[in-house]
Amino acid sequence: MVTQVEAGILGLLLGYRKTGYELVQDFRGSIFYWSGSQSTVYAALQRMEDDGLIAGYSRGARSTEYTITEDGKQALTEFALEPLSGEKLLSQPDLYRMKLRTASALDAKQRLDCYRAQRAQVVRAIGLIQLNMPSDSKAFSGRLGLLCIRQLQEDISFLDTVIAEAESEIASE
Repeated sequence: MVTQVEAGILGLLLGYRKTGYELVQDFRGSIFYWSGSQSTVYAALQRMEDDGLIAGYSRGARSTEYTITEDGKQALTEFALEPLSGEKLLSQPDLYRMKLRTASALDAKQRLDCYRAQRAQVVRAIGLIQLNMPSDSKAFSGRLGLLCIRQLQEDISFLDTVIAEAESEIASE
C-alpha cells in the first residue's frame, strides 16, 4: 500500500509529466493540509521510482520529469478502492479527501464501488459523533459535533451525486 504522500504524487502525475519541484509546488498549492518538506517529496520520488510506480526522464542536467507507470496506476487504484473507516475518516480528513479525489480517475464501476463503500463509512462517522456527543448541544463540544455532522451530511450529498453519475455512466455503456 502506498503512503499518503505517494498517493498524492501518483494522483498529481495522472496524465502529466512533472518535475519534483513542480510536484512540491502542487502539494503546497493543493487543498490538502501538507506539512511535509521538499525532501519528503524527493525521497518519495526516489522510492517510487525504485519500486516501479513512476518513471523518471532526464530533462536537462539537473532536472527529472516523472510519469506514472502502469504499476503506479494499479497502486493508486488500490489506494482509492480501500475505504477509510469512520474513525479514520474523522481523524484524517485530508486522507479521506485525497481518496475521493483519486477515485475520480477510476473507471465507472470502480468509482461506484469506491463511493458506495466510502458513503457507508461517512454514515458510520456521523453515528460515532452522535454517540460521543454530549447531551447538551449548546456546549462547545456539542456545537463542534453538530458542525462536523453538517459537513459529513454535505459529503453524503456529494457522494450521492457522484454515485448517481457513475450509475448513469454504467447504464449508458
